[in-house]
Amino acid sequence: MGRSISHVSLSRLSDLIALHMGLNFPEDRWGDLNRAISKAAPALGFSDVQACANWLLEIPLGHTQIDVLAGVLTVGETHFFRDEKLWESLESEILPEIISARRTSGRCLRFWSAGCATGEEPYSMAMLLRRLVIDLAGWGVSILATDINRSFLRKAREGVYSHWSFRTVPPGIEERFFQAQKDQFCIDPDIMRMVKFSHLNLVKDPFPHASNDTECLDIIFCRNVLMYFTPENQERVIEAFSQCLVDGGWLILSAAEASIVGHPEFVARNFPGVVLHRKDSERRNGTNGFRIPLPPTVFEPPSAYFQPIDEPAPEFDPLAWVPPAISVEPVPQPPEAAEDRVAFEDVAGPTEEDLVQESAALYDRGDYGEMIDRLFTAVNRRQLRGNHGPVAMAMLTKAYANQGKLDHALEWSDRTVASDKLNADYHYLRGTILQELGRIEEASAAMNRAVFLDPHLVLAHFALGNLARLRGRYKDSDRHYKNALAILDGYSDDDAVPASEGLTAGRLAEIIVAVTKESPHDRT
Repeated sequence: MGRSISHVSLSRLSDLIALHMGLNFPEDRWGDLNRAISKAAPALGFSDVQACANWLLEIPLGHTQIDVLAGVLTVGETHFFRDEKLWESLESEILPEIISARRTSGRCLRFWSAGCATGEEPYSMAMLLRRLVIDLAGWGVSILATDINRSFLRKAREGVYSHWSFRTVPPGIEERFFQAQKDQFCIDPDIMRMVKFSHLNLVKDPFPHASNDTECLDIIFCRNVLMYFTPENQERVIEAFSQCLVDGGWLILSAAEASIVGHPEFVARNFPGVVLHRKDSERRNGTNGFRIPLPPTVFEPPSAYFQPIDEPAPEFDPLAWVPPAISVEPVPQPPEAAEDRVAFEDVAGPTEEDLVQESAALYDRGDYGEMIDRLFTAVNRRQLRGNHGPVAMAMLTKAYANQGKLDHALEWSDRTVASDKLNADYHYLRGTILQELGRIEEASAAMNRAVFLDPHLVLAHFALGNLARLRGRYKDSDRHYKNALAILDGYSDDDAVPASEGLTAGRLAEIIVAVTKESPHDRT
């Protein structure tokens, strides 16, 4: 078998892998790249490595090729409670502060291990939470664990480890959370159920995005991952991480990666033996970078947290339904005093269409505060006529939600629905906010209204599947997922799903299939 790849091909392969996987292979690492492609060639059907390289450079890389390359290019070395100083800081300072704050605001904790390898890191977090929160059964806990290497994820889901994975664990961990079987250890099923493993490519898949549960996070672990990325991909991923975290949330990188964080929203914090980064949204544009969830979060804590609800959803008459009463008090003004503003009627300004388009551009850039400034007065003074009014209200709904001001977002959403009760998208938007507020029944009702008005609104079907799953109604969940897949059959894989901010039909279908496979076998 030919095992040498030309320098020209290696240069092009380096660019290709950076594009699709984020990994950085400069010229001084081309030897590593050559050896990796040599290992991948047989799995891709080639006996000659140069022929394999030529083929990879000629075809559009698909999931199969990326999976094979991930298997030879990524490193899975890890162990439980790796980096003792980090876990001491989490246990003594960071988590107690988060848990204390959540006790009075929903009892919900959300974490993401990005680049989880074989699962030791997210399982360590689950075990630590079991030790810290005595009444954990009464909390909603989401621990998402993702990796690009599917073989790592398969091992993580099995939950079986050797002695090598326990080389730095605190005393009592093996006895409390594992069952010994010969020379291996099987993790406690209750700990396994706390972690959701999912395939995710940090440079190809969208995040933050509720379809992959990467929004409103308290902590993101991404250790020994970005050090292998190109500088451009490092910067892009860190920017996306900032949008995934709630204000005050934490980004945890390895010691070797701490210096690459130059993002304006992250503040370095020193703890004994470790440097972590905390998000401070006031450092940039007065917003926290949170993006409104589209579609609602796929979140499945242990089934004991939720009791199945047997009552069927009521029949919906869109003409009879009335939104909740809207407060007569005006929605709180943005920070600037109202008298400092120039009324639109006093000076010549942009047309209604220009104002909405300019505001949409600000939203896309994440300048939510400025967008609110532009639209707030115009909407409250009813200066936007026709369809421009509801569109502007929906934009304000999203902007407030993306600032984390969900109560304001819900009030604007109610106003939006009241202005156009037959618009399915507005009911769907309202449902996403209700979900984030933890009002699951009301969110389901809103999504049912959306589906009634537009039976082809695929994200609403997907949302209903997620919401039914939250309540332990797995047969209903499967039915909604099946409806969503039937609608997606009418799309090409590369088509963007409407209202999804770039999620493709093919990727959403993959997510639905994966979630369905992870559902419990005993369905009710």
